[in-house]
Amino acid sequence: MRSFIGRAGYCRPWIPDFDIMARLLIDSYTQDAPNNTVWTEEKIDCFNGLKAALMSAPALGLPDYNLPFMLAVAEKGGFAQGVLLQDHGGQRRPVAYYTAVGFCLIVPTFVSLLSSPSTKPVSW
Repeated sequence: MRSFIGRAGYCRPWIPDFDIMARLLIDSYTQDAPNNTVWTEEKIDCFNGLKAALMSAPALGLPDYNLPFMLAVAEKGGFAQGVLLQDHGGQRRPVAYYTAVGFCLIVPTFVSLLSSPSTKPVSW
C-alpha cells in the first residue's frame, strides 16, 4: 500500500483533491501493520477511485508568465485547496494544483476568500 501511495503521489500535481482521495489509504497503512491491510469496501472504493483519477488526470497547461494568473481557493473536509489558473484560448485552464491539511493552512484560505474585491481570488 505504501508503495502504491508513494508512486501515485508523484502524480499529485495533476490530480485535484489527491490528498482527500488518498487519506483513507494513507491512514490504513499507518494504523494497520504495513503488510497486513484489511480491505474494507470503503478502502476498495477509495483505491479504485484513486486508480481512475490516475488514468484520467487532466493535463495541466503550461504557464505563460506574460499573462495574469488566477488563484481559486477552497476548504473541504479540513483540507485547504488551491488551483492556479490562466486563460488559454479563452478558457481558464489549471496550471497547478495544491492541497494541504492543517488548521494553519485553512485560516489563510478563508482570509483570501474574504479579501477585498480588488484582490479577491477567483473561487468556485
